[in-house]
Amino acid sequence: MKLVNLLPQPIIAARARRLRRRTWTRAMLAYSVVIFAAMIAVDGVLIEPTDALAAESLAIDSDIAANQARLDLQARTQAELIAELAVLTEIHGQPDWSIFVAHVSEARGESVSIRSLRVTLQRESIAQITPGKLARGPYRIEIGGVARSQSDVSAYIVRLERAGLLEDIMLKGTAPTSAGGGDAFTFSLEATVRTGGDA
Repeated sequence: MKLVNLLPQPIIAARARRLRRRTWTRAMLAYSVVIFAAMIAVDGVLIEPTDALAAESLAIDSDIAANQARLDLQARTQAELIAELAVLTEIHGQPDWSIFVAHVSEARGESVSIRSLRVTLQRESIAQITPGKLARGPYRIEIGGVARSQSDVSAYIVRLERAGLLEDIMLKGTAPTSAGGGDAFTFSLEATVRTGGDA
């Protein structure tokens, strides 16, 4: 059964307005509490990780800088190794002149002494010669010395030819002299040495 409110209409309207006002006030208060709680939650979720992200970013930047420095060092080392390899490739095959000098000395025997040994590159122009081309020769050898006799000079040349290191041996001249209180002959000869063939 529907009850009829016999209160005057202004009182009923005022009561309804108060009820609506209380309801809105409570709703707004609850909404404000929810918004405030949400802000606190967002502040805890976003601000703290931002500091962590900043620290992580600094660590990554430091790692990048360290890796870049390492790459630069490796690039410099690689460039140095490439340059060293180029030099070693160019000079590969350079003759060991100590072996040549020992060879010339051993062939002389007891009756010949060497006074001079001159090596020149046998080319038209040496201005454009690289170390690699220099290593391959051919070289012109000039040997000057003293022997007891002309036959000793001839025997020395024969021994050099038989050893096979020198090519195209030519006796340029002999001249009488004295050595050790006796007669002797100075001599001059030329020859060619090839280490790796003409370039």
